[in-house]
This record gives sequence, structure tokens and C-alpha cells, in this order.
Amino acid sequence: MSTTQDSPTVFISHRHDDKVIADALREAIMDWSSDEITVIQSSHDKSGPRIGKPLIPELMDNLGGANVVILVYTVDDADWTYCMFECGVATDPKTEETSIVVLQCAEDVPAPLSELLHVKPDNDSIRQFTQEFHKDPEFFPRLGHAFSKDVSDETLKKRSDALFEALDKKVPGRIRREKRRWHYMDLAMQLDANEISGIRDCSSDQEALNLTQDAVEEKCFVKEGSPQLFPHFGFNSYQEDLKIVDLYRRWEEDPKLKIKHNWLSSVCWQIMLIVRNKPSDDLSVAFNSLSDRNRWYIPVVNRCSVGADGQDLFFRVELYRVTPAGDCLRVYNPESGRCVKNRTR
Repeated sequence: MSTTQDSPTVFISHRHDDKVIADALREAIMDWSSDEITVIQSSHDKSGPRIGKPLIPELMDNLGGANVVILVYTVDDADWTYCMFECGVATDPKTEETSIVVLQCAEDVPAPLSELLHVKPDNDSIRQFTQEFHKDPEFFPRLGHAFSKDVSDETLKKRSDALFEALDKKVPGRIRREKRRWHYMDLAMQLDANEISGIRDCSSDQEALNLTQDAVEEKCFVKEGSPQLFPHFGFNSYQEDLKIVDLYRRWEEDPKLKIKHNWLSSVCWQIMLIVRNKPSDDLSVAFNSLSDRNRWYIPVVNRCSVGADGQDLFFRVELYRVTPAGDCLRVYNPESGRCVKNRTR
């Protein structure tokens, strides 16, 4: 059961590289609140963890007591594991109610955060955030009322403009306007040591491919992806517990699809080469998008990482758009610096 508080607490979650953005946000909130709000920022020497204190218990206490957690989200390709951990602790149903706000300085946000309140570093979004921060009685759970419902519109505008100007100086334009060239999905697959060695020790690539295909169909989950990716396969958006084989089956079952290449087999082939520590080779399987019948894509496994136990495998698959040319597609090869043909039949 929630309990009321006399004064709220805001926790700012961010990567070390984004400290200057978190600093600007903390300074603005403290200026708004005249010390009526406790602002905790782990990288700030006066509000972060204390020297000599165990980090995790103190962090858990700070997050559990926070009314609002603001996540500063900048670049998509960074490691957000610790920030995701902080958001997970803050929203633990065993703790008091906490709201999460995402300061979205990138094109996309991770799928688990897609339903949260997003604030972009532009004038309109910052103005709405400032308004709700002061006057929305539900912005701070457990406070029981709006933080400052009687603040004048003139003061709100000044505070909103000041925050926008502060963030505009700290958030590089290249981050705010970041736009991915290729749609992507992140895959996760857990294999035990016997399965990994089985693929590596096969006498032929074909035998290893068969084992890889079995593992991918059973265990390879889509953890997140760019919003534009899922309609290519007949899904409106990301879904929980979605496997890559689900994408393939939904795509393959479309009655209007005339050319059905086994692009999933191509992804399995690339994963097999990675597990066997072999160089990549010809990527010749392109597929027709269900959201735009005039567009073709080649799925390319561009990144692989391994969990600490050596059994959790993570892959990023990007869809390279290619251009039809008769019976062939032409795709730019960054290694050779020229376009090469990839057959559609």
C-alpha cells in the first residue's frame, strides 16, 4: 500500500558519459523546488553514494524511496544494462509506487521503456514536462497533490525555457537528430556448453548449420528492435516472448507474398559462422517487405556479444535495403566499396 510523503524524491539515472546532461537536469529541478525536492544523482558528489557505504544496498534504498526516476537516454548503441537495472529496481512491485520518465535524446528507446512517458529535448516537449512536473497531481506518486499547482504561467514558461536552453547546450545535435540508416533487431539465445561445442566441433558447415537452425528456432528471442522493423514481417509492433522464427512464419504465411526466400536460414548461417569463429561470406538472401512491396532487405548479423557465463549469446541483425535490378538486387558492399549483385530467384 502506498504511503504519502511530505516532500518528493527524484532519482536521475544516466550513463557516466551523459553526466553533463544529468547535471543540467538536476540543477533545473533544484532551482524549481528551492530544496523542497530531494534530487539524487549517482555521479554528483553531494547526492551520490557515500564513500565507505556498500553501493547496492544504498542504491536500492534510494531507488525504492524515489517518487520519480528520470532516465537520461542518449545513444542507442551504448550499454544501458545498469540503467535498466535501476529502472527495474524502481518499478519493483514490492517497493512503493514510482514513476519513470525517459528524457529521450535518441531516435528510439529500448522496447521495455516504450510505454513510459517520454520527454524529448525540444521546446514543446520540455514545456509539457515542466507543466506536468508542477501541476499534475499524479506526477509524484505518494505526494498526494500537485507539487506546485499555484505557480504562474509566466514562471512556468521561464523555467521551461531555461531548461530547454540548458539541455540544448549539453545534448549534441547529432544525438537528438540521430536516425538509423538500417532497421535492426537484437536477438538473445542461451546455449549450454554442449550445444556450443557441438556446433563448433561439427565436421562440416552444413551439419553445424542444422544444429544452429534447431537452436535458433527453439531458443532465439527478439529482445528489442527499431519500431519500423516489425511491420516488414507482418507485426504492428514488438511483442513479449517473440522469437525470430515467429517473424519468419508470419512473413512466410502472407498470401500476397510471391517470392519466399528463406532469409531465416541465412541468419542461421551467419550465426553458425560466428559460433565456429569463421569469416563471413556471400550474403545472398533478400526478402520482400510486407509493409512496402517495393522494398527488399538483406538481414545481416553485424554484432555478437557473449554473457559472462559464456552461454548467453546476443546478436544484432540489421536489414540492409537493396534495390531491384531485373532478376537481381544490387547492394553496397562496404568492404569492396562497390555495389554487388544479389539474386532474388
